[in-house]
This record gives sequence, structure tokens and C-alpha cells, in this order.
Amino acid sequence: MKIGKNGRYEVEECIGSGASGNVYRVWDRRYRRELAAKCYVSDSAANRERRILSSAKKGVTPFYYDSFKSHYGDVVIMELVEGITLASYIRKRGPAKLSKVFDWGLELADILENLHRGPERIIYRDLKPENIILGDNGHIRLVDFDTAAHMVAEGLPGGVCGTYGYAAPEQWSGRGSTVRSDIYSLGVCLYECLTGYVDTSVEDERIPKEIYEVIKTCTKILPGERYADAEKFRTAWIGAFTDLIA
Repeated sequence: MKIGKNGRYEVEECIGSGASGNVYRVWDRRYRRELAAKCYVSDSAANRERRILSSAKKGVTPFYYDSFKSHYGDVVIMELVEGITLASYIRKRGPAKLSKVFDWGLELADILENLHRGPERIIYRDLKPENIILGDNGHIRLVDFDTAAHMVAEGLPGGVCGTYGYAAPEQWSGRGSTVRSDIYSLGVCLYECLTGYVDTSVEDERIPKEIYEVIKTCTKILPGERYADAEKFRTAWIGAFTDLIA
């Protein structure tokens, strides 16, 4: 099956699906490379992700190439991010080693800081292991930006979005999202990487107390009690590991 102008993209296989639509591996016949085609059930979701991908700093989001309408729906062509999701990693191997999660925490903090502080000031709003790709090089990337949005003033207007268990209470209840909402989700993700579970209220014996204190701060119910931004989280995260090995 070929899609795009003059059948430029040849659909190879479906590699993912979700509420917003399906993702396909496609072959770009013009430049002879594999890319990803996300086919949306909603015009608004397609427009939102296209705006985010085309405006964000290169390397922070998958690179945007093309968009068009087809019998699949609204299609956005983007960089194919290869690897496995952290969700798959946890299912197959169980909780990750502390050293790995330390590195992942730093990389996620860098990604969030680039989104939050970049020229477009983007809140991701759906941070979870299913949307984090671990590449063959050991580094991680975020995918699936269709719920991400540009900040308005210091946050975003109301409206329920994200994934239950990972989304901050204010976000899941429709009271709006801020940078601190992404920090909440970051804490849940790191806790799951270390334990295999998402209920951060339970102090797991596998997590050193210093590390758990950072995660607890990330996942405070009141946004004002969390780390103010990714930089503050990074400082605490490094400090906790430093205290651990001191």
C-alpha cells in the first residue's frame, strides 16, 4: 500500500496503536529510508502533534518530515525512533538496575527541560514508560506528542488528558497542567522502572531511602510541593545518588 503524493511512502507494517490512531513503518521511496507514519482519527490531534514536532528543538522530539490526508486519515510523517519502550523493558526484564534508572532520570530531565524552557515552551502531558523508547545505544527518546501542548502563561487550561496512574491529580481531574504536572509523571515513571509498580505511596525496600525521597517529592498531591522544574529535580536526583555512595 502506497500513500502520500505520487505514492511516495510505502506502508510496511503497523508498529503501534492508541486512542489517537495507528503508527506504521513506511519506506520513503524518494530518499530510500524508513520513517514512521502516524495516522490520526482526529484532525485536531494531528494538527497538534504536527505543530509540536515542527516547532520543538531538533533531537528533543522525533523529526517532522511531511503531512497529508489519505484514506488512513490525517497522516504525519516523522522520524522512526527505533528501540523498545521502557514498558516492554520492564515487562521482559523486570525492574531495572539503579544505575540505569539514574541515567534515565537525567536524560528525561534534560528532555523535559528542553521542552519546558525551549522557545515554544511545551508541556508533554503524557509521560509514561509506553512513550519512552530505549534505543540500541542505551539512550532514551520520547515519542507520541499528540497530547503535548504549548504553555499559556504558566500552564494550560483545563481538560482531562494523559494516562491514569501517571497523570498528575490536577491534570487528570481537568484542572489544567503545568511544568510540575510533567514532574509528577516523571516521578511515577522512575518509580515504576525501579519496582515494576506505579503506586508511589508504597515505600519499596528495593529503593534506597534517598532516592525514594526524591520520587515522593515529585509525586506530591499539591503541585506547589513538587520540584518547580526539571533543573530542580536533576539537582535533587544527583544529590540523592551522591549521598548514597558517599
